[in-house]
Amino acid sequence: MVSYFKINDPYRLLTLFLFAALVRVVFVIFGIDQLQTLIDNPVNYNSSSQGPLYRWLWIFLTSIFQNPLIPSVVLSGFLVTLQAFSINSILINNKAFNQNSYLPAAIYVLAITASPEFLLTSPAMVSVTFILIAINYMLFHLQYRGSEENIFSTGFVLGVAILIHPSSVVFILLVYGLYLIYSNTLNRRYVLILFGILLPILMVWVYYLWIDQGTAFWNNLVADTFDVMRKIEIPVNQLTVFMGFPVLLSLVSASRSFTGIGMTNHQIIIQRTFLLLGFFALGSIFINDQINTNSLIYMIPVVAFFISQLVSDMQRKWLAELTFLVLMVWSLSSLFLPILAPELALVDFGSGN
Repeated sequence: MVSYFKINDPYRLLTLFLFAALVRVVFVIFGIDQLQTLIDNPVNYNSSSQGPLYRWLWIFLTSIFQNPLIPSVVLSGFLVTLQAFSINSILINNKAFNQNSYLPAAIYVLAITASPEFLLTSPAMVSVTFILIAINYMLFHLQYRGSEENIFSTGFVLGVAILIHPSSVVFILLVYGLYLIYSNTLNRRYVLILFGILLPILMVWVYYLWIDQGTAFWNNLVADTFDVMRKIEIPVNQLTVFMGFPVLLSLVSASRSFTGIGMTNHQIIIQRTFLLLGFFALGSIFINDQINTNSLIYMIPVVAFFISQLVSDMQRKWLAELTFLVLMVWSLSSLFLPILAPELALVDFGSGN
């Protein structure tokens, strides 16, 4: 499978889309009750980690479909494919690895298929799409010293991500930190980033102000995000076990390439970008009012990058193939064990309910 995805052929994305679609069809057939339980969880309706744009999306789905379960599953499949394409494009365009391939996209799809909650559309699922776009704009500027339009776009899509999932506000620090460390951009451009972030937020706020809900808007976006009682829906030790294998592979990869030997300066920047993304992704988990497997979505791009780096650098092809196979077994078993053998499941999805 590694050799298949190492071929630089965009049609490999079609394979990944079909895989994501097939997994969802099978799970809907055999695990429809579990998905219905997850989508009926109050986190989908009144969580403060749900931004106004996501609320509008959810209202749209529920107004058209009596039961939004199937549309939620279908939309998540398209989002996962788009995200896989985005992270792969980021790495190819920035020459992150010595060989262009669709291995990062494949590993991303496997990692984000490991949980029933990842099969449903959620604020974090939608928001990470825009976070990846923001990272793409940022890395483009760091490499080519892009225009002010590029700087503004970085902030704008980050503002949209916050409107979808307020917990993603932590990535503002990531963007500013990377620009400060690796860019010699003009000081006024940092103000332009802030303007880009605030513009979509202020546009939506004006609408809420018009309908006399301006205060409620800020309470949802700011006060509730930083001042709520955290509800742990799934024990942290279970989440640790659940992500233990991919995180372990990521740590091995990061430790092996930490010195940057044999890497270009920009490749080192990319590696440190994803390493910092991992730290901020961990931080975003504890901003969520509901701590569950969805809280881990921002870790998936980090895992996909470092595991791809590890597998790509393996000299023994059989070891690379074995690693990919074990990752696939981990992903599918994590997803289907709650149905086939609940007592063996890595995560008890009913523990917090």
